[in-house]
Parts: sequence; C-alpha cells; structure tokens
Amino acid sequence: MAIMERWIQKMTSGKAWSIQIESEKKWAAVEKEIGGFPTKRLYRPLAARDDSTNFIFEREWGSLAEAEAAYERLFQSPQAQSLGEEIKAQMTEEGIEDLVESRNIEYYTVID
Repeated sequence: MAIMERWIQKMTSGKAWSIQIESEKKWAAVEKEIGGFPTKRLYRPLAARDDSTNFIFEREWGSLAEAEAAYERLFQSPQAQSLGEEIKAQMTEEGIEDLVESRNIEYYTVID
C-alpha cells in the first residue's frame, strides 16, 4: 500500500530557513548515494494557515516498511552523520542553537 510522508517544520529564524534549504541538496545527494529514497517535493507556505517560516516536504513510498528500512540505512550511514556535523558547525558559525522550533511528521494512505 502506497503512503505519502509529510514533514512540517517550523524554522526558528530566516537564517535557520536558509541553512535548511542549503542542506536539502546535500541530503538529497546522500539519500541518492544510499539508495531507496523517493524524491522529496519541498514547499514553503505562500498563503496558508501555516507560518511562512515553515519548511514542508513530501514524498511517496511504496509502503511504510520501505520508508522505515531506508531511514534505518540513512541513520547508520557515515555520510549522514558527517552531513549532520557539517550542519551543526554551520549553525554554530551563524549563532543558531536550533534550526527547528517544532516538527510534525505525518503519514497518509495514498488513495489514487
């Protein structure tokens, strides 16, 4: 059964937003290298109930088990750990303690 994954993250500042967007290309490269990750669609609210500092991404998976296996590989990969450290260093350089103020992760059954 296909599922859609959606992350909604309220960023702490404009600088945090910029770091997140810059890092997304790097995360996409890591995910491609590891394999098994569908492409993300990235969004920023334009006219919505959500704040314009929200960063949203969606992607569709073949199943929840497929998503869980891919994330397990990602979390164990040296590439992801290295990128995480790179982002933390950039945050320190910019004087940012946290990128994300709050996060909701949602999964939906794809109907059509």
